[in-house]
Amino acid sequence: MARRFSASLTPVPPAAVVAELARAAVLLGAVGLVAIGASGALAELLGRLFGPTFVAGDLPGVTYTTQRCADYLEFFPDAGSCAKAAALHHWGEVVEYRVAVGVLGLLVLGGFLLWRRHPDGRQERYLGVLPDGFSATVATSLYGVAAAALALLSLDTFLVAGGDGTGQWLSAAIVAAGMAVVYGVSLYRTVLTPAQLGAATFPIDPAGRSSS
Repeated sequence: MARRFSASLTPVPPAAVVAELARAAVLLGAVGLVAIGASGALAELLGRLFGPTFVAGDLPGVTYTTQRCADYLEFFPDAGSCAKAAALHHWGEVVEYRVAVGVLGLLVLGGFLLWRRHPDGRQERYLGVLPDGFSATVATSLYGVAAAALALLSLDTFLVAGGDGTGQWLSAAIVAAGMAVVYGVSLYRTVLTPAQLGAATFPIDPAGRSSS
């Protein structure tokens, strides 16, 4: 813990803190956008495996006007029903919008990496203002909460609609859970593993004194 927060004990210019927070926010945001794109690709896969209704089917009680049904059937004349045509239309929106966000995330991530490079090709030096594992802590928490909330939405949709529309939430929940695991492993390696090694090297007796 001391190693994580020792940097914050040393006086640093406020601008350096703002700069580090901005960099961390941009990087986390870019990765988050890419994760949304990945959930769109997964929604595409789920739709092909279990049908478009599983990903984007409407909840019970949802109806469309005659004109709206005609619009959906114009896009998908072979759907056979208004509900199936609507599911196909919504499935395309779920996938396309998320993938578009993912492409934006890749552009932001690429721009961020280029911006951090010096003219001679070296990466810009990390100032060490934020605690070790700061970004991993934030990301693990946010992705963990998102995965739990999306999983509950998936379960609720499955129980209410018998699976219709479940895939749009399930795909996002799976990606969020995967990101939480990835960042959690990074957090473990950054914080807990060095702490355990330090405790093994300098054991503390029950009175709280180091044996060294």
